[in-house]
Amino acid sequence: MSTADDSESSELRMYNFFEDGTSAPIDSIRWESASAVRHIEGGLGSSGILLVKLSGNSVVVLKPGHPTNLTAELFATKLAKSAGVTCPDARMLSESECRRVNSAVQKAPFADESHRAGMRRRHQKGNHEWLVETFMSGVPMYASVKCSELLGLSDDDTDEGEIARAQRLFRDIGRVCVVDAILNNMDRLPFFHHNAGNICNWIVSVKTDDEECVVPQAIDLQANAIMNEDGKTTYIERVQSIVTSTRTVLEQIKEASSPQDVGTIWRGCPVVKPCVARVQQHFADNLGVTVSDRSVTWLLEGIVDQCNKSRNLAATIEDLFTATKTEVLEARGNDGRYQEQLAAIDVPFIQQLCSSL
Repeated sequence: MSTADDSESSELRMYNFFEDGTSAPIDSIRWESASAVRHIEGGLGSSGILLVKLSGNSVVVLKPGHPTNLTAELFATKLAKSAGVTCPDARMLSESECRRVNSAVQKAPFADESHRAGMRRRHQKGNHEWLVETFMSGVPMYASVKCSELLGLSDDDTDEGEIARAQRLFRDIGRVCVVDAILNNMDRLPFFHHNAGNICNWIVSVKTDDEECVVPQAIDLQANAIMNEDGKTTYIERVQSIVTSTRTVLEQIKEASSPQDVGTIWRGCPVVKPCVARVQQHFADNLGVTVSDRSVTWLLEGIVDQCNKSRNLAATIEDLFTATKTEVLEARGNDGRYQEQLAAIDVPFIQQLCSSL
């Protein structure tokens, strides 16, 4: 997805346009019932996404692409869901279904008709390759006032309800950080990766079943291969170092005699300090909030909790890959491009990384 600076108005218009829509099942879709289409620009040269409104105001997401990113995203989605991350379901479309999609998209009215010309150019290039994903109800993280309030909750706040909601939010975010590390996906929160992150790859929803809580939903999942053996070794060692240090810091925080010691503890760790600092800077730059020391503790708790679970995840990686391969081959047949990208998913490396956590 794009960055907050260049896409905020576009994404907010998207959610306003489809605010009455419901998430549609993606296993069997009547594409001819498409009644409206909205194109959302992507960042870094990507093609963005299409939101398609179907009969009964149900909505699905279409992601155009090529074998590399479609295959990697399908596998990443299956892995994230197996790890307990809230994210869209995804399905690879066959060539024949892609043709039906293209026909339906061309016939349906666009929310912004100026986008139709770009779609025609895509047709002329012969691009008939799509993933369909479930529509995640909610708003971009940067547009949620409630989310920003919880992310910026101060150490002095004593409201028990707000504390519980912020704790859950930060722990959930920490869990996603670990899954992104397993996938080598750096396009979200910069805890494990040395970059600025991407605030636009979160959708948040507010649920009020038992008690009001903000649920972070991860979009744009991607499994990124590391091509050389030295790079794989270095990556595992770096992630291991961060995880080990995070566990040590958490243990020290639990043994601290005063809440005021929390900041001193994590800032005193040369491995964890820059990771947390990047996260704090990310939320300060994009949301204008200050992540408190208490909230840092919750983030680290989520990270360690997911690391503990990821050891068991290692045993499922082979099955997740097999499910991905089966779906891709059923949809795309003997297309050598897809077989090449399936071969690029390094199952032994991912298993080793999960086991090392």
